[in-house]
Amino acid sequence: MLIGFNKSTFNAPICLNPFELKCISINEREQKFFLTRYISAKNKLLEVPQAFGELPFVDIYTNCNYSFYISDEFNPKNTMLYLSAGDDIEYIVKS
Repeated sequence: MLIGFNKSTFNAPICLNPFELKCISINEREQKFFLTRYISAKNKLLEVPQAFGELPFVDIYTNCNYSFYISDEFNPKNTMLYLSAGDDIEYIVKS
């Protein structure tokens, strides 16, 4: 018996350290399936370097009404999104 999987069905995994996971679990406790929806949205972005962990991306995602939509001029599939250290400080303080 052979089983085939559609590659587009599976999302690329993300790496979260325990501190990031704790912040997300506190801030997003009311959002059902938050990580699943976040990973799906993030995989639609152009490849992004992970220099400062996952929280800066989570902060942008939550501040844009749980989407990476920023404006009509910004196309996340064609534009590299650069983040700097400290972009996630408000998200950390909120938790």
